[in-house]
Amino acid sequence: MKKVIVLTLIAGLCSVSASATAKQLSAQFPSAGLTQLQIQNGVGELRFEQSNDATISVEVDVKPAEKWLFKEADVEAATLESSVKADRLTISVPMDDTEQKWLVKIPKGMALDLQLGVGEIDIKAQASDINASIGVGSFKANAAVSNYRKIALSAGVGEVSVKTNTSVKVDRHLIGGEATYDGSGSDIISVDVGVGDAVVRDTIH
Repeated sequence: MKKVIVLTLIAGLCSVSASATAKQLSAQFPSAGLTQLQIQNGVGELRFEQSNDATISVEVDVKPAEKWLFKEADVEAATLESSVKADRLTISVPMDDTEQKWLVKIPKGMALDLQLGVGEIDIKAQASDINASIGVGSFKANAAVSNYRKIALSAGVGEVSVKTNTSVKVDRHLIGGEATYDGSGSDIISVDVGVGDAVVRDTIH
């Protein structure tokens, strides 16, 4: 019985330590000449909002992932790294064993290329092309569906839907499915979720 109590106390101390340590990173990037934004994140959230400025604004809260009886990540060493190639800006916080919550404000019409291992992507901005891949989690986007030539959502296990008054093709499997919309716009949304849900909600009805 004493051994059980000791282990419980140690685990509790580890949990408190992990939740008590965090670091916030922030940066702004001029958007002139940029049309694409690429972000990779292991565990956490990617949230996008509309910016009225000619900048891409980024805030990232980084904390150690919850682990029991193991050394946690030293988030004080976390840095926001960026690179520009042609018209694409790539940003990341390359640190394993962390949970990262991103808030990104983008100008209208920015294309997004997003990769997330576990967590949620939520887009409330007027993006152009959106390509997103999530291992386990969910994808949500508010979009003017008429701006898109094609919307393709796929989930290995979970629900997919394009919520609009126009025609949407839905193929449901036993545990997953695909939803496809073909329109007269010029942009594309392509989303693949391994386990979880994907929803695009039309902002114009």
